[in-house]
Amino acid sequence: DVNIVNYLTSNIDNLETVIFNDKVLLGTGYIKEISNGLMFNCSSKSFFQVNGMQAEKMYDEAIKLADKIAIMNNGELVQYDKPEKILKHPANDFVKNFVGTKRIWTSPNLIKVRDIMIERPVCCKENFSVFYCLNKMRMAKVDSAMIVDNEQKLKGILYASSLVNINYENKKAKDFIEEDFITANPSDNIVDLLKKVNENNINLVPVIDNKGRLKGLITRGTLITSLSQQFLESEVE
Repeated sequence: DVNIVNYLTSNIDNLETVIFNDKVLLGTGYIKEISNGLMFNCSSKSFFQVNGMQAEKMYDEAIKLADKIAIMNNGELVQYDKPEKILKHPANDFVKNFVGTKRIWTSPNLIKVRDIMIERPVCCKENFSVFYCLNKMRMAKVDSAMIVDNEQKLKGILYASSLVNINYENKKAKDFIEEDFITANPSDNIVDLLKKVNENNINLVPVIDNKGRLKGLITRGTLITSLSQQFLESEVE
């Protein structure tokens, strides 16, 4: 928690250790230490936090609290940006390896709906025939279609399950759409999205912008795939 960070900060401020003219008598001149899955070479001039758990906690808290983070390599600035940008779009392999592929999962609020949504869900217009919409769903192997107007504004959702044992001959999509639905914004984070899905017990969430235009779709399958990615990355590493 923040108390750990405050405790560490106060200790670092009170630390007065000066090393002059250090000389390597034997070996490489540094020790190797693994923290959060990353390998560090620690020399006599390095600040070395012997409590690995506190060091990792401090690292995670810094990412959560910082407005921007600077990452340097051999004295050169390689990336200076918001934590979200660095975690999602590292400038090079050095930054990618430094922050770690799993780091973003320690701050799930940085994962946005736009990062995981289906960008091109199956869409139909209100005046399309139900037969056409069902055929389009069948070809895409989905059980729902987003019904939009000419400006891509979401008007409702057409579910294949709602058409079972119903005569929809010569009927239009607008005759059977579900107009009461929960939506998300592309900038919403995955934590709030999960709460919304669980609290409303829903299987899909259309993603719309501030003008009501359809931008994407979130399904339970999308969430499961995204959440399982952190464990798949653990196995690869």
